[in-house]
Amino acid sequence: MMVYSGPPLIYWMFINFHEEAYKFICSFWLGDYLYLDNSQEDMILWEPGTVELMAFYMIVIHFGKLFLETFFLQRYTGRMISRFTVFWEMVLYWGILGVLVGFSLFHTQYMPSIFFIDLDNFNIFSVMAFGMFLFAEFMNLLCKLHFYL
Repeated sequence: MMVYSGPPLIYWMFINFHEEAYKFICSFWLGDYLYLDNSQEDMILWEPGTVELMAFYMIVIHFGKLFLETFFLQRYTGRMISRFTVFWEMVLYWGILGVLVGFSLFHTQYMPSIFFIDLDNFNIFSVMAFGMFLFAEFMNLLCKLHFYL
């Protein structure tokens, strides 16, 4: 359960504690104090855009589904994962997906691709991509239900 809570928690911290998260990462992890001085105003005025919020909701939905699958389906069928696999999943989910992707996605200088740029806070391509994501997650859940039960 600890494995799947990482990326949603880290993304939530990037959204709600944006300045503090970047201070910690830039000063402690990267050792770059000049970054904070040059973009302090951008850090204070930053607000998540449509792409950042959609990515956050997608991560919450995906890892929520994984949590429910692990809690109900895999326990129900008696399937277990080795400690080695849990360790590497935790490193990949927390480190790469949570910190590295979150760092670049919630960066103040992040620019989405031309398809995801906000036009009056609504973009049909963004809505279609989110709908396709929800459809894929639902179909994946149906496959897991069919496989495990």
